[in-house]
Amino acid sequence: MGSDDSSLMEKLDVNLRTADWFSDGWETRLDTFPMSGGSGLQLYKAQWFNEDGMGIHFETWITDREMQQKKTRLVMHVLHQDTFPGTRLKRAAFSRPFVKEARDMIETWKGYKVSNSTMKVFSRDVRFGDDDLIEKLSAEFAKVQQLGSIVDQILHDEIGV
Repeated sequence: MGSDDSSLMEKLDVNLRTADWFSDGWETRLDTFPMSGGSGLQLYKAQWFNEDGMGIHFETWITDREMQQKKTRLVMHVLHQDTFPGTRLKRAAFSRPFVKEARDMIETWKGYKVSNSTMKVFSRDVRFGDDDLIEKLSAEFAKVQQLGSIVDQILHDEIGV
């Protein structure tokens, strides 16, 4: 994967950070994936246990494979471990109420699939052309950020953050 491809995530990052909705406590994280030669971007809030990139976040990535297929994915991950750090709250104790509360909204968004997994709550394949990847992903992140208040409320109700 070339530096031009890595810069796509940097451009997406700038685009999201300048969006009107971004100032409400949102943060981004850019990562590189040396094994697959790709890069990714996570969108999250500070209280979502994502300091190490393994907490609650919305995520997309791009590798040579995605560039060749002209398709990437946007997902919501809920912890890469079973329990919220420093608590006894299990991932499922967050994921199940989240899906119950958010399912109706998510299912109105074309192409989104809600999962039974407690780790990958939903996903959407995003097809793109030669010059519209940033625009399409920015639009999808603008949708999913609407779920932030549901995440915040469940974390507050369950563990007081």
